[in-house]
Formats: sequence, structure tokens, C-alpha cells
Amino acid sequence: MPKLLNMFLFLGRLPTRLLESRTIFIPKTTVATEPGQFRPISMTSTITRIFHKVLAARLSKLLKLSEEQRAFVSTDGLSQNVFLLDLIIQNAKVRMSETHIASIDLVKAFDSVSHESIYSAIRALNLPIDFEMYIKSLYEGSTTVFQFPGSEETPFHPSCGVRQGDPLSPLLFNMVIEFLVRKLRSYIGVDVDGTLITTSAFADDLLLFASTKFGLQTQLDKTVSFLRRSRRQLQIPWVYFRTDGLMFFSPVEQIKKWLVMLAKAPLKPQQRLFLLREHLLPKLLHLSVLSRIRIGVLNKVDRVVRAFLRKHLDLPHDAVNAFFHATFNDGGLAIPSFRANNPEMRLKRLNNVKLAFSSSAMIGFVNDVLHNHIAKTMSIALPGSPSTYWRKALLSSVDGVGLSEAFKTPGQFNWCGRGRITDRLCRAGCAQSETTGHILQVCPRTHGMRVRRHDAIVNYAIRGLEQRGFVVAKEPIFNTAEGRKKPDLVATKGDEAFIIDAQIVSDSEPLRRAHRRKVEKYGDLTSIISAQFGVLTVIPLSLTLNWRGVWSSDSAQTLIENRLLRKGDLSVISSRVSVGGVACHRVFMKSTARTPSRLRHQS
Repeated sequence: MPKLLNMFLFLGRLPTRLLESRTIFIPKTTVATEPGQFRPISMTSTITRIFHKVLAARLSKLLKLSEEQRAFVSTDGLSQNVFLLDLIIQNAKVRMSETHIASIDLVKAFDSVSHESIYSAIRALNLPIDFEMYIKSLYEGSTTVFQFPGSEETPFHPSCGVRQGDPLSPLLFNMVIEFLVRKLRSYIGVDVDGTLITTSAFADDLLLFASTKFGLQTQLDKTVSFLRRSRRQLQIPWVYFRTDGLMFFSPVEQIKKWLVMLAKAPLKPQQRLFLLREHLLPKLLHLSVLSRIRIGVLNKVDRVVRAFLRKHLDLPHDAVNAFFHATFNDGGLAIPSFRANNPEMRLKRLNNVKLAFSSSAMIGFVNDVLHNHIAKTMSIALPGSPSTYWRKALLSSVDGVGLSEAFKTPGQFNWCGRGRITDRLCRAGCAQSETTGHILQVCPRTHGMRVRRHDAIVNYAIRGLEQRGFVVAKEPIFNTAEGRKKPDLVATKGDEAFIIDAQIVSDSEPLRRAHRRKVEKYGDLTSIISAQFGVLTVIPLSLTLNWRGVWSSDSAQTLIENRLLRKGDLSVISSRVSVGGVACHRVFMKSTARTPSRLRHQS
């Protein structure tokens, strides 16, 4: 691999095959219907991503960007920007000075940035000319395919935007935004302890500051002018500022809303427990850790969560509180406690901010504000770490006396977290995750049953074709320039012949692509079959489903149009795929065979 990457570096470009990508669309909202409600992610070659990760690591050491841009850098930029905004608001309140703030979101910033602006940014930052030439060859030669249900999968060349999902893209985007940040540096801004603050950026989100209304309008005009030249647009988010800061949500009301949804979901108690512990409470902690929350609110969130757990786990009303929050090693359920975790996490974030502003010219004022925040947080923080606090609380209770030795043997209660505490590798020794797709499609244990599943649908198709008057040749062998090819069957009737090859593919592969690949594979047999079977027309087709029994619409449509299958046959074949899958799983669970070690290493 190092030799290959060094060769790319020496040539200054990538092979055409490595410039190809697939673009998938991840919804940003629960019900996404408009194009703007999806986030496009380009799935490039693994080799390309490794190479770009190396380049990004080297480039980040050379690149000196403004402190105002805090995204895609190795620092807690989110807490720094939130603190800076709070600092400016507090400064305005203390000094009773006029302060104007504008919040700006760039519409589809990553998708719409022009390639020419990227090249200009590279030149302006005095980066090596070889790097500029490489980026040009990368974007001028790149092609992608949109992947979504019903897509044609026709490759095209993107004319703008950076490739989301590529390790180089964040740095390239930051270089372009650097132009705007430098342009906004002027005499217009907000004075904080002798330091003029003009802007704050986090990726495509910008905050503009000014001490007068006219000054803010001037900064907005500069921003709009820059974005027009870069072919980008503004989006004004629906966020309102008050004199006491941002309008935050209520943690108590939010957790109550989530718990109602969790209670209605058709889940087992242990599944509810897992979702609450691993997803809902960490999400709520992340949303609230940077805001000022009173100790009463923290305690109320914990009470609401414990009441929910007592109900759905059928626990007595007097179950000790520490049982819910103590770690698995201590004999608890390891449910995060807002009362214990929020102050601890907030202190860590505040210390990160203090470290980030240590070299700032306004360090005096920053330290005063931070000292106030840290002192208030420490006043409500529990003594010691949350795990130690809840362990002592549990062991000091009557119910927890018998757990006093639990923490001395780590791992014995991990079964409380998830059923399987080790890795999820296939028990047959395949060195791959034991998923349903792996069992039904890949695992050597089920190879024989997969063959029987495949043969079952082929034999069904043959019987139907023979009943309709076709003459069927099963698994004929043809010698071609590419080697020997053996389709599942060739059906002839009159002057027509049909090449049909069946396949049951994974559910991660687009069915249209699988169908086309199979048709193209046997496309070069048309002349050979025409001569051998004495027919005028030869049509290559596929019988394509995934392991869930879902048909490729193209495959089903062409088979029906050519009267090779009836509509009723579709459901029969689909059910046979599902029945074959159940048989594969049954054999897998009963078998004790394991993959030889040499095959595991090859995989």
C-alpha cells in the first residue's frame, strides 16, 4: 500500500477507475421529500480515501487558517463558538452597549462551491503547485452515479461542489471560507476587552457581529457580494436571540416526549433500556451540556427517567435510585444520570474553552467569565466521578450490600448491557459480522443450502417454460474469448431464444445494477447461440431477486413481457427464495462446521 500511494504522489493524479464514485442521499429530516432535505454523500474507493486521508493529515500541518473558523479542526469548536456568542451577549449586558448579531446559513454550501474558487484558494494560501494540479485532475476527471430507488445510474461529471465523505473535502471547504473570513476583518465588529470580534464560523454557519445597525448591514453586504461571486446563496435560519441568550428547549419536556414515543414502540423491555441508555439520554446530554440548567431541572429529568424504568421493567417503587445509575461492574443498569453527568461534562467543555482562549488577547475578560461559569458548575457537581458516587450510594443501601465485591471482578454483569458482549463475528469463523445477509449469502456453512435455493427457482422456471412450449437446455456450456460461460438455461421457441440466468443477491446491491450486470455478462453469447440453436433472435435476460425475496423490477418486467413467466409466478418464486433463506438459517444454527484458518486469512 505505501508503494501504491507513493506512486500516486509521484504521478500527481489517480487512475480513472479510482475517480469513480457513488452518491447516496441521506435524509436530514424524518419525512424527506424535497432535494434540499437530503444530504448527498459520495462513496469513493477505499484506496482513494486512504490516500486523501494521508494528504489531509500532511496538509493540516501546513495550512494556517483563521481562528474564526472552528469546524473540521482538532478542537472543541462547537463549545468555543457557543461560549463566544454567550461572551458577546454578556459583554453587551454588562457594558450596556449596542450589539447587533446576524446568523447566516449557506444554502447547500458543500454542494455548490465552485471548483475555480477552490483553485484560487489553493493559490492564495501559497500551497505547492503540484497540489493544485492534483486537485484539478481530481475534480475534472471525477464521475459519480446517483444511487436511489428508480435511478438510471448513468455516470456524470459534477461541475461544482466538494465531495462529501472525502477526507480532503473539509480542508478544501475551509480554504474557500477563509477568503470570506479575511474579507470580513475590518474596523466593524464588537469590542470585547480591547479585542474586536467580527465573525465566528463553523463550517457553513456564520455569525456576524457589529456594534451598530449600519455596521452589520455593511458586513452582510460584503458576505452577499462574496457568495454571489462564488455562486452560493444565503439562508437565514429561524433562530431568535434574546438579551439573556438563546432560547433553549426544556430538557424535562423533551425527555417526556421521547419516553412517550419509546413506550408506544413495539419493543421488549431490554430494547427500551438499550435505546434509552445508548441513544436518548446521550442525545439529551449533548443538547443541554452547554446551556445553563438549574439543579432542580437535572434532578427532575432523573426522576422522570427512573419512573419510566420502574414501570416498564416492573421494578418496585422503592428500588434504590443508585441501582439505575451505577455501572454494570457495580451491579447497576448504567443509565446516565443528568444530575451527575451534566455538571461533569460541562466542566470538561469549559476547560477546553479556557485552553483554546489561553493565547487570546482578551484572556483577562474570558477568564473572569469562565471562572464564574466554572464556579457555578462546581457548586452543583457531585463529589468524585459519577461512577464512584453511584457505587458508594448503591453499596450503602440495604439492597446493595450483597454487591460490595462486584466491582472487583469486571465484566461479570455485562450481560445486562447487551446479550452478546464480545465481538459479533460469525460463529463459523468467517472473520465477518454474523448478520442475516452474511448467513444467507456468504457463510460457507450454508453454501449447500444456497445452491439448493438457487436450483429451486431455476427448476420452477424450467417447468413453467416447458409447459408453455419452450425447449429448455439446462446449464449449457459455451466457449468464448473470455472463457467458458454457463448460463442456467437457454429457452427456445420458434425463431427466438432466451438466455436466462438466475441470481439471488444481497440487499445492499441495487437490483437494477445486478440485473444489468447479469444481462451484460451473457450479451456476447447471442451470435453463438443463434448459430448453435438455429434461431434469429437471442435475448439475454436475468432472473434477479435479493435474499429477502424482492424482485428486480426490470427483471420481472422483461420476463413477463416476453411471456416467460406469469404474474402469479413472481409470488411463487419470491416465496421460494424466502423459504430457502429460512432453510439456510436453520442449517447454520444446527451446524458446528468452522472455516479453516487459511480461508479466514484470505477473506
